[in-house]
Amino acid sequence: MKLRPYLKNTASLAPNLLFILIIITFTSSCGPRYSFPKKTLSQSLTDICAKDNITVKAELVGKSLWVYAPFDSLVEEKEIPEQPEKKEMLLTDISSYFEHSSFKINFATGENKQDTPIEKTYPALTKTASKKIDRIITAISRVILSTDAEIDFFAVVASDIDDAGIDFFYIGAVIDIRKSSVSKISPTEYRKRIITDLRLNSEALGDKEGKHIQFTDIQMVDFLSYQILQRINNEFAYGLDKEIDLEQTITSICYYVISAYDFADFERLELSDLSTGEKLILSQRSLEEFIEKTPALKKEKLF
Repeated sequence: MKLRPYLKNTASLAPNLLFILIIITFTSSCGPRYSFPKKTLSQSLTDICAKDNITVKAELVGKSLWVYAPFDSLVEEKEIPEQPEKKEMLLTDISSYFEHSSFKINFATGENKQDTPIEKTYPALTKTASKKIDRIITAISRVILSTDAEIDFFAVVASDIDDAGIDFFYIGAVIDIRKSSVSKISPTEYRKRIITDLRLNSEALGDKEGKHIQFTDIQMVDFLSYQILQRINNEFAYGLDKEIDLEQTITSICYYVISAYDFADFERLELSDLSTGEKLILSQRSLEEFIEKTPALKKEKLF
C-alpha cells in the first residue's frame, strides 16, 4: 500500500518496547551470522510467530519487510487520566510530503473556541493485542539482525477483522533497530521514530490474508515525511499558544528528523502557512544556517 498522512495522533498506541530492546541486544550478540537467509526469511518469521500462537503473513517487498496480523479484537477506549490545559489556538490543517526534490509542509491554524469539546477518551490497543504485537516486533528484530537480506524498513499491519474493521500500522526503520540495540538512541527516542496510524477500514473485515493491504517498498523520503507529520501532530495535539513561533518550531522538527538519518538527497524545505499565505523556502545550507542563527530552537524540548 502507499502510505498516506493522517492527522489523528496515535503515538500512544505504540506497544511497550523495553522488553523488545532487551531481546534485540541479546540476539544480536549470539548465534550464526545469517540465521535467516533471504530465501526463507518470510517463512521463518511466520514460523517464529506461530510458536507464540500468532498467525501472520510476512512478505519482503524490495527492501521493506511487511507483516500482516489479523485480530478478532484490536482496540478499546481508555480515559485520558488528566485533561490538558486548553490552548488559545489549534492546528487545523497539516500535511507533509516530498515532491520535486523538496520536503513540503503545509499548515493552518485557527482559534480554539471555548465551546470546542475536549476528547475524554482515546483509542488504545487491548492488552492482548499489545502483547502479540510486541512479540511480532521482537521476531522481526531477531530476523532482521541475522539475515543476508537487505532490509531498510519494516511494517506491521494489525487488523481487526471481526469486530470493527480497523487497521493499525506500525512502521519503522531498520537503522533505528540497530541503533537501539546498542543504546545509540533511547527507548523513548526509538518510540518517537516509529510511525503509528489507526484507520477505520471496512475492507479489513473477514480478511485473514491481508488482501486489502498493498505491500510496497517504503522509501526514505516517505518515511521522513510521515515522521515529520507525526512529530508535529504530537507536539500540538492539544493546541498551541498565540505567542509561539510556529514556523520556527516546525522548521526545527523538520531539521531534526532529516539530520537524524543523515539524509542529504533533497534541495529544499518549503513551509506554507495556509492561514496567512506566507511561505518559507530554505535550501539545505539555508536550513542549517536558520537553525544555527536561532539558538532558542536548540533549547526547545521537542524530542
